[in-house]
Amino acid sequence: MQTEPPSETNGTLTPRDGRTIGYAQYGDPSGKPVFFFHGGAGSGLEHPADVCAIGARLICTDRPGHGLSDLQPDRYRDWIPFGTG
Repeated sequence: MQTEPPSETNGTLTPRDGRTIGYAQYGDPSGKPVFFFHGGAGSGLEHPADVCAIGARLICTDRPGHGLSDLQPDRYRDWIPFGTG
């Protein structure tokens, strides 16, 4: 894992359920998008560096209650960052 300062394309999304989801992007902005959902407590600042080395656009989300994402009380039961909510 590599940790870097926020990229120029970090920010937040607000799905229909009203919560805030933070994210950061790395690599080639025009590369094939690859989503990285890490399993531990952390934020989108943590990412596998080798994915960026192959020309991918890596999109990393902040887990609920970390980084720029709102706390989601049932986060371990239904952690789906872009759910249908």
